[in-house]
Amino acid sequence: MPGKVEFGAFIEKLPVKGAMHLIKVPQKVALQFSERKSVRIFCTINESVKYACALRPDGDGGFFISVGSPILKKGKFKLGQKIKAVIQKDDTEFGHEFPEELKELLAQDMEGKKYFEQLTNGAQRSLIYYINQAKSIEKRIERSLLFINRLKDTNGTWKPGKS
Repeated sequence: MPGKVEFGAFIEKLPVKGAMHLIKVPQKVALQFSERKSVRIFCTINESVKYACALRPDGDGGFFISVGSPILKKGKFKLGQKIKAVIQKDDTEFGHEFPEELKELLAQDMEGKKYFEQLTNGAQRSLIYYINQAKSIEKRIERSLLFINRLKDTNGTWKPGKS
């Protein structure tokens, strides 16, 4: 498995209304990470914006990386823009820094911890990402409590993205 791999590409968009922006990854680069399934990676665009994402197969033998609106906005990237991408495997447990506020809550709440650990990796990642988006400590605590209480109220059956 390589450390970091650099390649040139363009910001593209699928030809469907409302489709996502993406970067096509050259096959010789992608095959260093995966042969046909998604793999978690970090992508850095133009040495300015680094984010957690997935290297995903496109179904036709190629691979791509999604570039969401927040990333486009942060880097001021435009459709058709030539970029330099650097990708590396994500060896972290959750793909994001684990919020101290959630860590402290789970250390004190064994029932909440049990339900959190029963979530899929993707659901855990989604919660961690959402909590980390809060700028203030108070808001991260509020979000942590909200989600752990929802898990406990539903005996662990509640899933992120569902009301």
